[in-house]
Amino acid sequence: MDKVFVSVFARHADSERSTVKFDSPEQVQSLISVIRRTKKASYARQVTLDIHLPGSKRFSRVLNLFGPIDPAKSTFLYFNTKVSAFSDYRPLAKVYIP
Repeated sequence: MDKVFVSVFARHADSERSTVKFDSPEQVQSLISVIRRTKKASYARQVTLDIHLPGSKRFSRVLNLFGPIDPAKSTFLYFNTKVSAFSDYRPLAKVYIP
């Protein structure tokens, strides 16, 4: 299985106020649910970052991913010099989702 890595080089990020979310737009989530015939899909297509930095600085981004990831197998870590997110890529068999 492939891996997805996202690193934001941000010194002294405030881990108490900062957030990293693995989520998906509702329409994509609904389409994946129909494809997999489940009530709730466990896939994400975005990483949402809201990183609080010293001096009232802030880094906020929504990263749209090329393919779906598994939020249950996704994690993130705060380091002194960066914030890193890791996940497993979950390919959907021969299905293209825009």
